[in-house]
Amino acid sequence: MVRGINNPAATPGNNQNDSNSSAIPGWVMLPLRLFLGVSFLAAGFDKLTDPTFLDPSARGYIGQQIAGMAPGTPLEGFLLNFALPNATMFGVLTMGGEILIGLAVLLGLFTRFSAAMGLLLNLTFFLSATWEVRPFYFGADLPYVFLWLTLMLAGPGPFALDILVKRWLTDGEIRAGKAQPALEGNAALTRRAFLGVGAAGLTAVAMAATGLGWSLLHARNAGAVAGPPTTTRPTTPPLLPTAIAPAESGTGAGEATSTPAPAEVQLTAAPTEQPTAAPTAVADGRLLIAGPGDVPMNNSLNFDLPTGEPAVLVHNDAGYSAYVAICTHEGCDVSYNAARNVLRCPCHGAQFDPSNNGEVLRGPARRPLSAVAITVDANGSVYLA
Repeated sequence: MVRGINNPAATPGNNQNDSNSSAIPGWVMLPLRLFLGVSFLAAGFDKLTDPTFLDPSARGYIGQQIAGMAPGTPLEGFLLNFALPNATMFGVLTMGGEILIGLAVLLGLFTRFSAAMGLLLNLTFFLSATWEVRPFYFGADLPYVFLWLTLMLAGPGPFALDILVKRWLTDGEIRAGKAQPALEGNAALTRRAFLGVGAAGLTAVAMAATGLGWSLLHARNAGAVAGPPTTTRPTTPPLLPTAIAPAESGTGAGEATSTPAPAEVQLTAAPTEQPTAAPTAVADGRLLIAGPGDVPMNNSLNFDLPTGEPAVLVHNDAGYSAYVAICTHEGCDVSYNAARNVLRCPCHGAQFDPSNNGEVLRGPARRPLSAVAITVDANGSVYLA
């Protein structure tokens, strides 16, 4: 008779293989470590190579991101009263932490501690940057929390530097004559102390190296990001006009207009409801996006481009404008917030100006949204150009 968890006659402890008969092999943690490690390394290096991330005068500054994500979240008080005044320090901690955690998880070094720090970081992001994502399971940070929890509970598996460190410490204790029953507790405490000091030391070095590395990497770019980016219209008509006001005459086409980017965006208003998708129709050989009055002032309408990409039509004081509704940071779908007159990404809080060519108002995005060419006829119908 085979002993195991499915055999009622099996008694735990009677056979050494009983506890292992249904155990999950340690190597199954390798794909999880690879995914988490590479993801965090990529996120950390993305911030490290961003010349605006630690520049207080730039729109992509971590302080601007904290100010944008904080209102209305469970961590609002902490973020505005403590993190925002120390935004540069928190930026270094976030950037360096992501790099250090990603590298440690890939190597299997201080794995449980690293997983706990990753869990704390993603939990913080869930309670701030992605708190407004609806429904909640569309947010990226909450799944990461449970992935880190799984790694923290299960450990790194067999292919990890933690095993070599543990073996080295155990061998050293045996050689020193400390592996006696009466001293097992002290030996374990010594191992924990060593690992704790090692983790703290590596963390401090990594944070210092990260801040110094960013400063050296972007020393030449400091002047280039000293102020908010400005945009000028080309002398020839753009390929993708973005702000189209309804024509006053019967010419059947709108006239491109532009407005300067607002100096500051108010952050106290609640987000608007999600717009419904626009029906598609063909009129006079053109793709109709919206008929007269379908999109009232300070409203938006989602529609799909012929390529299948999601797009959003915005109607505000600048007229009509349309953009590919995909954030240029991590590819999440953006939506229009009428109270703030911004297109906002729910994943990391990036904001774009629909009245000024989709320019970035707040990072972490660096590039403006892709504009969609539209025309507006004399009756107020909006078509793809």
